[in-house]
Amino acid sequence: MRRFFVPAFVAGLLIPACLASAAGQKTLTFDDLMRVQNIDDPQASPDGRWIAYTVTVVDKEKNSRDSDLWILPATGGQARQLTRSPGSDSRPRWSPDSREIAFHTYRDGNGDIYLMNADGTELVNLTRTTSDEWYPEWSPR
Repeated sequence: MRRFFVPAFVAGLLIPACLASAAGQKTLTFDDLMRVQNIDDPQASPDGRWIAYTVTVVDKEKNSRDSDLWILPATGGQARQLTRSPGSDSRPRWSPDSREIAFHTYRDGNGDIYLMNADGTELVNLTRTTSDEWYPEWSPR
């Protein structure tokens, strides 16, 4: 199931666009909306040092979306992209020790769970399935 965050979209983009239009400024267009990057599913690491999240970019010409995982220090600072897959990487979930991230991805035409170190290295495919409904979760120790 794919989720879209419409309420923030309307409040954050459409209302200011209408006000700008009333003031004689440029009107928000469909192409403008297609250039907006969607930030979704922020997950704080158990140690409180990092936030992992998903950034989705739309390619209007290809009629496709690409989602990758990013990480940001919880105290602020430079964000860093962890994955660069042409598919969709989503649902980052931290290991209890904050050293690894499990996530859902569409690579090789399958929806699988992958695991990587928190710095984006050592990518490992944990599942081999044709199912699209895998949600990574860590069990408590």
